[in-house]
Amino acid sequence: GDSERQEKLFLRGFFDHLLLAASGRPAAYHAAYLVYANGLCREITFLPIEPADARDYLGRLAADLLTGPHTYLLPCEAVFLARESPEQRIEDVVEHVLRRPSCSSRYGPILRLEGFRAPCEEDARTMIQRRFGPFFARVLPDMQLP
Repeated sequence: GDSERQEKLFLRGFFDHLLLAASGRPAAYHAAYLVYANGLCREITFLPIEPADARDYLGRLAADLLTGPHTYLLPCEAVFLARESPEQRIEDVVEHVLRRPSCSSRYGPILRLEGFRAPCEEDARTMIQRRFGPFFARVLPDMQLP
């Protein structure tokens, strides 16, 4: 739905926050904004992160994404939806997300998603915590701006 798309868009702001902190220019707080065509604006504020923690997380994320074969499928939209519905199995959430024409996994270097499956439940939950935990831990409640 709409909330997963918005959260996906806020990942870019979170990476800006991480990169600024990793470069040695951490912000006390970092705000990211979505501005809609109708003039409405949505803000998310991220809690501070220490430079060493930002570098460590970015390094672990890069290693996680660049090592070993990845024969599984775990789109970020499924991660956000699973967070909203923790009682659902990750495999079911991934299948639901893949039926949407807007799934981000439909764009990129992998042309055919049919050969890929969601990771097993335990692995998926571990990956979600490892890859998205810092994002979720640093999001402050958002607010609608006029």
